[in-house]
Amino acid sequence: MTTPWPPPTHGATAAGAASADGTPAGAGTVGTAGTADADAPPPSTAAGYADAARRDATERAARAALAAAARTARDRVGDMQRRGVDAGRMAEAARIEAVLGRLNRVIDRLSSPTKSGPWFAAKALPADAAAWLADADRRLSLALGELATTAAGGEPTAADVQACDGVVGDAAALLDGRRDALAARDWTPRAVQTGLAAVAPGEQVSDDGRFQRVVEVARFARGDVGVSLADGLVLWEDRDGRRITFEAAAAGAPGWPPPPVLELADDTFRAAWSDDGAAVVRGPTGRRSVAAPRAFMAGDAGGWLWLAVARPGDGPAAWRGVGVDIGAGDGQGVIPGAE
Repeated sequence: MTTPWPPPTHGATAAGAASADGTPAGAGTVGTAGTADADAPPPSTAAGYADAARRDATERAARAALAAAARTARDRVGDMQRRGVDAGRMAEAARIEAVLGRLNRVIDRLSSPTKSGPWFAAKALPADAAAWLADADRRLSLALGELATTAAGGEPTAADVQACDGVVGDAAALLDGRRDALAARDWTPRAVQTGLAAVAPGEQVSDDGRFQRVVEVARFARGDVGVSLADGLVLWEDRDGRRITFEAAAAGAPGWPPPPVLELADDTFRAAWSDDGAAVVRGPTGRRSVAAPRAFMAGDAGGWLWLAVARPGDGPAAWRGVGVDIGAGDGQGVIPGAE
């Protein structure tokens, strides 16, 4: 059975019913990620790293908080393994043992003092270094929290174990980057992930001047990213940075695959591209994989149509959208993903 993203029901209650012609109720500008809306405070702050008198203590406290989060995640993964054994899923239990081994190495490294280069002892840190360190701690904390959430649940499936293994790999890579940056003799500006790919569930993005909570983040194998918001809208960002705001719509294609040209009441849509819709989704229940055929169509009037198959044999679910102005070009009149 195919699993589309966004789910066909996303936006049905949060954003209200779609208008008669399927036009989105609103589509605004998109800002950068806002203040994280999480229950737990971040493990560190840029101010703590910037203050020479508090810098070492900030780094130690961050590692202690991250190690505690990793141990909590390990407990959840251990529970997951026990559920697998109880259910007779010995293959999954064996794979979970390997995940636990990788996670234990992360915990050991977090529990050990981190070697730091001369740049870290300077009275004033290089530009952006303090912010990068605090953000690295935050992202590692989010990954460990995602691991704990992903491991919770019922009998573990192969997909569950694969998701946990992927999160542990992400956490290990983030920790490697943090340790390498601290141990370097000189500070080297680090690449910072930007755009919707940098947003995490629970954070907020600006939609038409209003901050909205992120529910899920989907990273597609094609390279594009989608973010579902608490108000029912979906923000989508293509590989080149162009963005579109989508809302669930009643009007769509009658069947699959959609025709090359689709005429609706208010616009005529033409096929832009299609793929299998494979993506990794992060959300309140942890990490999962999805896949369902999808197609993007560009409207003659400047609108966009996103179609995805919900169930084989059914007509595709539909979302209507308009391009978003993000300063570098609003994407109007450009077919996203067209080569």
